[in-house]
Amino acid sequence: MSNARPRGSSPKGFTPKAPVGTSTQKRDLENNGEKEGSITPKSSESTEANKQTLEIQGDEEQAIEHSEEKKVDEEKIVEEVSLMSKMVAVAKSNQVVENGSISRVGKDATLPEDKIALEGSQNDGLENDGIVKEKSISIDERKTEDDSLQIKLKLEMNEKLRKQEIDRLAEEKIRKQEIEILAEENFSKGNKLFVYPQMVKADEDIEVFLNRSLSTLSDEPDILIMGAFNDWSWKSFTFRLSKTHLEGDWWSCQVHVPKEAYKMDFVFFNGQDVYDNNDTKDFYILVEGGMDASAFYDFLLEEKHRELEKLAKEQAEKERLAEEQRRREAEKAASEADRAQARAEIEKRRGTLQELMKKAASSFNNVWHVEPSEFKGEDLIKLYYNKSSGPLAQANDLWIHGGHNNWKDGLSIVERLVSSDRKDGDWWYANVVVPDRAFILDWVFANGPPQSATVYDNNHRQDFHSSVPNGIPEELYWVEEEHQIYRKLQEERRFREEAIRAKAEKTARIKAETKERTLKRFLLSQKHIVYTEPLDVQAGSTVTVFYNPTNTTLNGKPEVWFRGSFNRWTHRKGPLPPQKMLPCK
Repeated sequence: MSNARPRGSSPKGFTPKAPVGTSTQKRDLENNGEKEGSITPKSSESTEANKQTLEIQGDEEQAIEHSEEKKVDEEKIVEEVSLMSKMVAVAKSNQVVENGSISRVGKDATLPEDKIALEGSQNDGLENDGIVKEKSISIDERKTEDDSLQIKLKLEMNEKLRKQEIDRLAEEKIRKQEIEILAEENFSKGNKLFVYPQMVKADEDIEVFLNRSLSTLSDEPDILIMGAFNDWSWKSFTFRLSKTHLEGDWWSCQVHVPKEAYKMDFVFFNGQDVYDNNDTKDFYILVEGGMDASAFYDFLLEEKHRELEKLAKEQAEKERLAEEQRRREAEKAASEADRAQARAEIEKRRGTLQELMKKAASSFNNVWHVEPSEFKGEDLIKLYYNKSSGPLAQANDLWIHGGHNNWKDGLSIVERLVSSDRKDGDWWYANVVVPDRAFILDWVFANGPPQSATVYDNNHRQDFHSSVPNGIPEELYWVEEEHQIYRKLQEERRFREEAIRAKAEKTARIKAETKERTLKRFLLSQKHIVYTEPLDVQAGSTVTVFYNPTNTTLNGKPEVWFRGSFNRWTHRKGPLPPQKMLPCK
């Protein structure tokens, strides 16, 4: 065993056979037993394996007959499978290794440990090679089966298409024969018109045939059909006829009959002013399986109702969009008007304040002055007043009534003056908080608070004015003032519009309620003669009519009959059939 070949080094196409009785042979037998229909041969069953191979080849040849393009590939696959099968058979039946013979191992036989190890190593190699080859053969088998299945499916599909085409051609042949028979029969009878199929059904296609030689259009090169359904009230159509293969001067075209049709009306013409209209009676064909006239008119009413609803919705949408557009334009115009009004108001106020600014100062002729001389909005200042300089010299109390920016917010400063310890006059002062956004202060002096003062010093009716040195910038102030005036005008306009809208809604509601009460009062006023239950009659509902003939011309009559209709006796169904009225309690 010293010349034994290492594991996995056997030449290509030849694999050593494992000793008889080893686990490898048993495993090979089990694997071969699990693969039913496998084409892998066994040493003891080579004849059966060859039969299986021939059977598979026979099946493949049947499939290849229908697909010449895959014939060469299938033969290569069979050859490769047969070659692999022979390799496995040789490997299993070979009991002589290249370096000499191996003794058969029996029940009681013993071998040296190194030989047993070498045989085990060789057996492992043979097992691995056998598994790989079996997997390769199994993959090839699956590939062959998939190809055969695809070929079978393709053949079945082609066969199905072929049968469908045969059926179609047979039906077409039968159809042509029937049309030829109809053409001969109608021509022999002098009929210039027929349709196929003869029984016209709703929601199907028909073919209309016209014999031009029997028609008033016999000299016309072009023939057209113009028609509609259900007494010319549904789905009009116009088609051009074509010359047919039939004997004689037969022309035809196809027309689809809608599912709502119960009748087809039509005429023939040359596309201009020459007509064949069946001696002014028009041609018509009755349609089976569709609606009857009554059901169609109900359907037509529903269609009209849906169309009117659609038109009403479209009109309502148009009106809504127009109203929104009008409202936006009105809002835009109102906004521009308010903006212009605010701008004009600001210009007026600005001119007035500019005149006051010229007169404003920090002190005046030993009459008043402000401390400190530099201040701004929200600062606390002391405003001094010389009591002896004016009409308040004899007053016991002194008060300042003030505002800012030409009294913009009215009276916003009210403070009591107290005596000052200055020695150069009868000076009084008050602590005043400068209003925010003020750039000029306005005030007068009085002998009391508002509502109780009787004597004023108002600078000879010109009031007193002092500028705010570090007040808000004038341009910023006027921009903010214009925006405030604009917002105020907008709010006032919105309030007026809401009031107008609420008044209009209230008026409409009152009118509707008044109309309903008037109608109800009218109905109740004749209740001693006739009335219904329910009193409010709705379309589609059932009502009971009560009639009292006592105060009518039918007083004392033994029977009373009811006859009526709808929509001022103009309903399409006409008057209702007379009904005999029954006495009630």
